[in-house]
Amino acid sequence: MFLAFPDQEQQENLHNLDLDYDEDGLDSTPGQPASFAPPNNSSGNFSVPEHVKALHETLLGDYTLPEHPPSSPPQAEALDSSQELTLKHYAAWYWSNGTVNTYKQHARVLQDATGTTILSLYLARKLAVRITKLSPVKVDICPNSCITYTGDFEGLTSCPHIRDKKVCGEQRYQNVPKDSKQSASHPHAQMMTLPVMASIRAMYSNETSSQQMCHWDKLLQ
Repeated sequence: MFLAFPDQEQQENLHNLDLDYDEDGLDSTPGQPASFAPPNNSSGNFSVPEHVKALHETLLGDYTLPEHPPSSPPQAEALDSSQELTLKHYAAWYWSNGTVNTYKQHARVLQDATGTTILSLYLARKLAVRITKLSPVKVDICPNSCITYTGDFEGLTSCPHIRDKKVCGEQRYQNVPKDSKQSASHPHAQMMTLPVMASIRAMYSNETSSQQMCHWDKLLQ
């Protein structure tokens, strides 16, 4: 999943739009289920497509807006000196496009200099996933990239997408010989995605990306 913020030109265009959203398009009555509230448009020409409303309700599910916001942010997992230094080393290694051997060599130097244990690359990655909850999930997709087998398509075994006035019909699973050790439900193709809420929380946990998210939110109001 890739998240991008608007460039300067896009921001100026958004400022020039005559949009009037109430609380990000949500009917945010405390203690009540959140519902879709279209923006007030004096021309009366604004309408929300039914499939957008249905998608919005599906994404919200049974979510109910709390009567009061939390008094403090979620508490991050407490890290010991070894874990903290390991994550700093891991981040520096990652952003410098280092090799696995580079991670090991620099970890050894850092450990000797500080007397603090630096976790292996495998354990560093596991630690990063655990504290961020950014664990990739594999999702079955059509080999032709028509659909992902989620939501209304979750239980299907072939692609229903109309392509060139014909149903794609590509099978979801491969035909596996009976004597094969391979799983009988091995998908033709998959994609990896990150959980949306965990991604948003991670962005709000960083000062710079949090400010950008708040700025983008104001532009949409």
